[in-house]
Amino acid sequence: MQSTVSLWIEVGKYTDASGMNPFQELYDLAISVLSLPNSNAEVERLFSQLNLVKTNLRNRLSTSSVSAVLTIRSGLKRVEKCCHSYELPASAVQKISTMAAYTSSVPSSNSSVNTVVVPDLENGENVEEDVLFSIRG
Repeated sequence: MQSTVSLWIEVGKYTDASGMNPFQELYDLAISVLSLPNSNAEVERLFSQLNLVKTNLRNRLSTSSVSAVLTIRSGLKRVEKCCHSYELPASAVQKISTMAAYTSSVPSSNSSVNTVVVPDLENGENVEEDVLFSIRG
């Protein structure tokens, strides 16, 4: 056997001469136990990052804003950068504080899809992403 999981999958497929699996309950138990996380360290790391982002001063951040900040932090960490060492492309810096970064593509009565130009963390070039904005009245 190559791995524990492949062993238990084979046990789950086993049938005797009558077409029954005498080890079905044991298989169900083993798969349930194997699917449990062996540690909650990843969840603890996520909550630690969340506590750094959503403080008492920034307690009104929306779920999508918090998710965006955590995604950016994770992306920067993946390329071994931080907010202090990442350099924005010159074209992105020129668009800061202007509406040039946002172009409307499909307006509707209560929402619009806008193309947002964001810097790509991997290669430093700009990437266009379509984002749906809801307009509250």
